[in-house]
Amino acid sequence: MAGVFVNINDKFKRLMRSGEINPKPLLVCSGGTSSRCASTGLWTLDLREKFNNIYFNKTSNIIEVGGGVKMRDVIKELSIHDRSIPSGLSGNTGIGYILTGGISPISRLHGLGVDHLVNIEGIWGNGRDFNISKPTKDSSKEIKNAWRGLCGAAPFLGIVTKIKLKTFNLSPFYFSMQYTTPKELEYLISKAENWPNNISLQWIWSEKIQICIIVEGEILPKNEEEYFKPIKTNFKQIKNLNQLPQFSNLLEIQTQNNQIHSEVLSLLGPSVQSKSNELLNVLIDINKKRPNKYCYIAYQQLGGFCSLRPLESSSFIHRNSIWKPWINAAWISDDLRSKEKSITWLTETWERLEKFHPAVHLAQNHPHLSFHQKELKAAFREWLPGLQNLKLKYDQHNVMPSL
Repeated sequence: MAGVFVNINDKFKRLMRSGEINPKPLLVCSGGTSSRCASTGLWTLDLREKFNNIYFNKTSNIIEVGGGVKMRDVIKELSIHDRSIPSGLSGNTGIGYILTGGISPISRLHGLGVDHLVNIEGIWGNGRDFNISKPTKDSSKEIKNAWRGLCGAAPFLGIVTKIKLKTFNLSPFYFSMQYTTPKELEYLISKAENWPNNISLQWIWSEKIQICIIVEGEILPKNEEEYFKPIKTNFKQIKNLNQLPQFSNLLEIQTQNNQIHSEVLSLLGPSVQSKSNELLNVLIDINKKRPNKYCYIAYQQLGGFCSLRPLESSSFIHRNSIWKPWINAAWISDDLRSKEKSITWLTETWERLEKFHPAVHLAQNHPHLSFHQKELKAAFREWLPGLQNLKLKYDQHNVMPSL
């Protein structure tokens, strides 16, 4: 690495204003799981030490979160006050989880994480401070566009040092996690899109198929068998999603002597209810062609209240999405041949899944890979020129990752 910044002082801001941080782009570590928070020859800004504050306002029920905080700590603090926000399957993500959309197992009932933002503070790529509250109908077009850019595409425009989020009352959760067969999974896919919004389906497909059904609310569905058959569910109650057992490739978890590196590409797409059999056949073939045991496909369910927000409210424009699959290409550190095979498998898998899931959720950015321009277009589509105009205005020296 070229080096690490931990302070955002006047000297740092002067370097940003003049574009003298070289080579570019500046990478940001916000405490999460991005593979692009550090790289050979580049500078990293590490927010974990100086921007790790959490403050909950009991009067407004607003939580204030620093740019270096992990989501598990946010959920832990909110649980003390019996409040919550849409959080993800992993507590290891940072606030980049929120800023790139915030897809949650409870998004069908509560919307996306980004929909709960009420204020964002930070520094544009040009070194100028910003402090923007969620626009009203009377806000200027400049403020509306800046807010929209930060809500879903912030990593391209600047450094976010603090966010404020509205919260909601914490309800009990139930989860059922087990292994299943391709035929049973096909049945669940065909039924899940008609489930009530407080129920969601997630699954991981590696050596086996593991599903996770999450229910939010006091009472499980009375007609439970009708919803979930032929699966034999075994629901357990938890207080918050932090208490959910780790939902990941178990082989990856169990690997202790080797360090696993990965690249993750997240897709988005509409209903597959009428194509569930065709999709399952494609997934079976994809799984057979995995280059190693650490690669896998996973899915998360959307829909419900996610679709109710207007497109112009954020840079997450794929509001009609029902499913978010992610492709995890992984390899043992320093095994370059395995890395090449895994990335090839990722790109070929994307091509095969595009007919079902044509959009991209840019939860991880890949400017170092050959498909970066393709993922940008699939993520932002008709909004991409608008983002590029914001880039020219707020980061003219391209200090932040390129659009």
